[in-house]
Amino acid sequence: MRILLKLIHYFKPKNNLEIAGSLNLGVIALAMNSSNSCVTTIVNTPTEISEVTLNRKFDCVYFHKNQITLKTFNTCLKTINNNSFFIFNDIYGSSETIKNWSSIKKHPTVKVSLDLFYFGVIFFRKEQAKEHFKIRV
Repeated sequence: MRILLKLIHYFKPKNNLEIAGSLNLGVIALAMNSSNSCVTTIVNTPTEISEVTLNRKFDCVYFHKNQITLKTFNTCLKTINNNSFFIFNDIYGSSETIKNWSSIKKHPTVKVSLDLFYFGVIFFRKEQAKEHFKIRV
């Protein structure tokens, strides 16, 4: 949790999306960022994600374990800007999340991926060379 707080504090995302089943620690970390940040939390239903992401840009998208799907990821790709980043909680929680994490970090729009075991982070900066880091914390 400490690393997640430091990550949020460093990048200071203003517009944030949390895809979850209920309020979780991830949204608390995003909300603690500053009084200027906005956090939208939704339950992962295809229509709700499509509605919330329509014509919007997010600096940070936080996916909870059961919400790490390629379909949800692809929908959220429409919301990125050059400085956006996505956080994926519990990337090794099941065989499905392991497979999806592997596909996500190989996606052509993903430039940098950080595997911190308990969670993964991806960045989209176009000027960045494609790299993958596995960091043991």
